[in-house]
Amino acid sequence: MLARGKIKALNKHIVRCLIPMLLLGFGLWTSSSVDAATEQHALDKSEKERVNQTVGYTITNEPSHMQIADKNVSYYYLATHQSQTFTVYINILNGNHKNTFDISANTGITNRNLAVDYGTPISTTKGLTEIAPFTFEKIVGIDTNNFGSEKDSRTKVTVPANMRVRIPVTVHMPKKSYNGIMSGGISVLKENQQTKSKATLQNQYAYVKGLVLQQGDPAIQPELAYDHLNTVAKDYQPKTIVTINNTMLINVEHVTMTGTIKTKIGKTVAKVGVNNGEVSPATKIPVEFVWVKKDFKNGKYDLHLSFKDQARHQWFFDREFTVNNQQAVLKAAQYHAPINWLLVALVIIIVTLIVIVVWLVMKSKKSKQQQVIKKGDVMKWLKCWVVGFMASLIALMCAANVVSANDVAVGTASIRIVPSGPQNEPQFTNQPVVVSHAEPVSSASSLPDTSAFSSWEIALVLLLLFTILIVVVIILEWKRVHHAN
Repeated sequence: MLARGKIKALNKHIVRCLIPMLLLGFGLWTSSSVDAATEQHALDKSEKERVNQTVGYTITNEPSHMQIADKNVSYYYLATHQSQTFTVYINILNGNHKNTFDISANTGITNRNLAVDYGTPISTTKGLTEIAPFTFEKIVGIDTNNFGSEKDSRTKVTVPANMRVRIPVTVHMPKKSYNGIMSGGISVLKENQQTKSKATLQNQYAYVKGLVLQQGDPAIQPELAYDHLNTVAKDYQPKTIVTINNTMLINVEHVTMTGTIKTKIGKTVAKVGVNNGEVSPATKIPVEFVWVKKDFKNGKYDLHLSFKDQARHQWFFDREFTVNNQQAVLKAAQYHAPINWLLVALVIIIVTLIVIVVWLVMKSKKSKQQQVIKKGDVMKWLKCWVVGFMASLIALMCAANVVSANDVAVGTASIRIVPSGPQNEPQFTNQPVVVSHAEPVSSASSLPDTSAFSSWEIALVLLLLFTILIVVVIILEWKRVHHAN
């Protein structure tokens, strides 16, 4: 048997051997799990000149041998076949500040303004028809070889200042073939680093690199078809939403849309109009007719909706429909503002101040021998409160100016197509767009975000604190005079 001392020495020797082995294994595991997005290089002089100084970064795409259109364009238009797997590469050229970027692959869908949105996941919009052979969220893996779920088509990367990262985008084409094109985009959104507050809207910039995948013969004729109609409350307004489907795998360019809803006596109660719009392949078009609330009544109405594209294709949709849910829609369209507890607290404090001052004055009149507080002292503190109130009012006005100057209505990542290349080919501008992840509401129904402290509320807090200070000073002054007497 080994002596106890030898056993201890052996254990120490084993520990000394195990620790380096564990560290080596952990290092190998972490190095193997490092993705290609961590491959970073310092920007050279020419790359620094390409950075968009307004937004602080730019992106580029590396050419692909599968490109059908001009290889020098800033998007991908690729000839593919079923069960094919290939990878394209996006480079992020970051500017003078460290930034975090959200990168995602999204299917192009058509929004209510006939603009194509490449920045919103299809799981949110539900904007594709049944003829779509796939969604980009399910066949693309960004910085991973995995695919099949939405999480694989999105990633996040932090880039130091004046560095470039190379992002692999791997596409796994489905086994079933199709005839036509599907259009999507790789969105690179810079996170806003200035504030986490949701009280004010701030610009967020995104680049979108187009990814158009073609199979078979793309020279097919476009076709739009009526789907259904619904009258609901949306964005705190009564709306009739007509869904029109693009039933072909082709992009419809330069679309003019006009539509009216009329009563049976011919009065127009709602209308829409869009010029130079676009409809992406296999997409649903949500045409929204906004009612004026006073004109929204139960009854029968006539819908007249028409589309015309650059190739002089025309589609007409005339329907008679009935509104029988007026009361429910108008009730749902009402906006109930949340209680502003800061304002309530401010009113309570001001009322308390007035009650205290009145009580002190009345008590001083009842006790003529003991002057609790002089009239001049009361006036002095009241004047101080008035000055503080005016200062806070000025702060409120300044806050209002700041809000109106900085709160920008933002929309989805919609990319307007520039005509060039093959007919009916989606083409993408190489400029960043102002985006948010939510479908924008119309200016008539835009509402303030009350989920966090706004500039107005901060100014109200200052006024509240000043009011509390005046109350405390008056009480202390009353106690001092009272004890002196």
